[in-house]
Amino acid sequence: MKENDEAKSPTKQEQELITANKEDIELLLRHDFNDIDQVTLTDVEKTPMGYFINGYANGDKELSFSASITNEKFDGSLGLSDKFDSLLKADAGKSLSEIKKERNIK
Repeated sequence: MKENDEAKSPTKQEQELITANKEDIELLLRHDFNDIDQVTLTDVEKTPMGYFINGYANGDKELSFSASITNEKFDGSLGLSDKFDSLLKADAGKSLSEIKKERNIK
């Protein structure tokens, strides 16, 4: 994740990735962790394997994460800062598709 607070503005393609995946990223974070009130997506990193959308929760940059994007869709994989450990729910660990099925979300 970028440490630079002066991150560049996302390109049009990066903004489209953020917009298309924001709901799913928020859904998984809120399902797996307690007290997630706000999710801020900050930037997109392109890698040979795909993209990562970086962000943080609750206005706290120490609650940072990187969401893996494969074929332009959030694949349910998150890299998390250590501060998330204390917020982990007991029933965490379901896949994004399982959570969506339970909640009747397509």
